[in-house]
Amino acid sequence: MLTLNGVGSGTKIENIYIPEGSDDGIEFFGGSVNVKNLLVVNSDDDMFDFTQGYSGTLENAYGVWEKGFTSSESDPRGIEADGNLDGSFPAHTPQSNFTVRNMTIDLRLDHNADKTTQMQDVIKVRRGAKATIINALVKGTGSVGDLIDLSDGKGVGDPTSSISLTNALSNPIGGKVVNGIGPNAKVEAGNNGCETAIFAWTKYAF
Repeated sequence: MLTLNGVGSGTKIENIYIPEGSDDGIEFFGGSVNVKNLLVVNSDDDMFDFTQGYSGTLENAYGVWEKGFTSSESDPRGIEADGNLDGSFPAHTPQSNFTVRNMTIDLRLDHNADKTTQMQDVIKVRRGAKATIINALVKGTGSVGDLIDLSDGKGVGDPTSSISLTNALSNPIGGKVVNGIGPNAKVEAGNNGCETAIFAWTKYAF
């Protein structure tokens, strides 16, 4: 996994491959660094995690769960976003306000109704976080709960978040298309996600 703690926009991070991480694939704790061309394979928890006021851009992000993979976590997600660490400081500024551009979540697992083998949410935005997610795609044979979830017991996601996700999963979802209030959070056709050719240097078999 790659953890970025307060990294600023003057740092350049590009062309990253993170296989078999024991927690999140990548996690942004605040900061404003931009990350480009990121491949995450079999992250045990969330693929892409944002918290504590992060305000940068993640561009060209591809997350994979391979056939036979099982997460040990109770709530793994494609994206998990918090405005602050645990929803304990809703009045603190800035809250997370970030962009993800060109993202694919590729679930190659067998379809299974057992929630312990599912991705809980493809995109979870909660506790004051605001997300702008452009050209996102979820595909494959695996099982998920909600596609987009802006609800949470410790505080909802910013309802002005703008999210565009295309669902190309081959099986029905187990939860809601959009859970929570977010008029600009949409599951719609037309997105192609992240290109795979940019990861040719990894030799990963897409």
